[in-house]
Amino acid sequence: MKKVLFWFRNDLRLHDHEWISEIASKADVFLPVYCFNPDDFGMSVFGFERVGMHRKKFILENVWALKRKLQEKGSDLYIAWGRPEEVIPELAIKFSPDVIGFEKEFAWEEQQVEIRLVNNINNRWFVKTYYGKSLMHPLDLPFSITKLPFQFTEFRKQVESNWVIRKTYSEPVHLPFWPKEIEHKSGLHVLPVSILQALETLLTPYSFAGGEDAALIRLQHYFWGTQQLAKYKETRNELLGTEYSSRLSPWLSIGSLSSRRVYEEVKRFEKDITANESTYWLIFELLWRDFFRWVTWKFGKRIFYLTGITQRIRNWVGTFEDFERWKNGETGVPLVDACMTELKQTGYLSNRGRQLAASFLVNDLRCDWRWGASWFEHCLVDYDVCSNWGNWMYIAGVGNDSRKDRYFKIEKQAAQYDAQGLYVKTWLTNKSYHALDRY
Repeated sequence: MKKVLFWFRNDLRLHDHEWISEIASKADVFLPVYCFNPDDFGMSVFGFERVGMHRKKFILENVWALKRKLQEKGSDLYIAWGRPEEVIPELAIKFSPDVIGFEKEFAWEEQQVEIRLVNNINNRWFVKTYYGKSLMHPLDLPFSITKLPFQFTEFRKQVESNWVIRKTYSEPVHLPFWPKEIEHKSGLHVLPVSILQALETLLTPYSFAGGEDAALIRLQHYFWGTQQLAKYKETRNELLGTEYSSRLSPWLSIGSLSSRRVYEEVKRFEKDITANESTYWLIFELLWRDFFRWVTWKFGKRIFYLTGITQRIRNWVGTFEDFERWKNGETGVPLVDACMTELKQTGYLSNRGRQLAASFLVNDLRCDWRWGASWFEHCLVDYDVCSNWGNWMYIAGVGNDSRKDRYFKIEKQAAQYDAQGLYVKTWLTNKSYHALDRY
């Protein structure tokens, strides 16, 4: 393994990175590559971009931060605009690597890219892959993916009774040299202007900075600076502010923060500060992320079907005009509109806000749930295909829920989580509302 070409995907970090650790100890020459795939930045079938401005900005910042980290270690990052299955073989022809490596993904589209890449390589170079996205390694699960329990509770019970979490890998001190065959160490200027414009997106007090260092700073702040982790279970359903939850999901989703690193920090916090329901609950949420990965892996394209993984037929009578009002925060229902306004202006929304907004779209407006899932894909800086589509199926009653319909009564939600109206006032300062009988 003297010469290595590594394709970064959603693993934009150097800490707890199995492949980077191996490359640092074994390789002599190293070509790290990141591809902005045009297919990912196209239009959705519903008429809007798959990746909105806030999400574009976050991706750009994470890639650029990775480039700087690699430079600090004696390497660099080759940034390309193109399909990975075309870019990687072209670079391999110039570089002649001993090994081509990448992290395997669990979702259907991403797997198709892997298949096309391997087909285009056509046995000319050795390919080595790894799994680094989940808390539990798939080989350590107490069942095969085909035997995955349908309900999360049963999954959790089986997993926790056979608990194996692998230790994290240390960040390397130095990385191998850049290959002399590849002269062009590209920057973000290779990207279309329509992508680069996202860097001009205005920051808000609720914005996220991209990059591994920013992720670790947030982890340090929430766990050790404020010790808010000790109150996580009591505050996680709040709507307003920056300290009600860990807010680590953007970095977890793009892989600039490792789930196992978070797990180890929780365990250290439990040892040094306190172990309570809140510390357990954060691990509980990491397990939910894992569960949706295995669901996505098992069911493939079915997570994108109208009938979901249950093949349940529902009468979706809502119109696209209803959906447009919902996504633009113009339903006339203050709490829903506040949620959708925050999402549009910041690229983020609390877990509680996501659930009640999604419930309103599918259960009150009775719109095709996939419209909502696609809009969240457009907006969310923490978009993760498995968690996003898994949660939307769950709310829509076509996923891994024991109930047929998970309905949130908006009036009850408002009374419980925004009794003083502070959240609504924060996001709807320029709008006025009157009661609508149908709500």
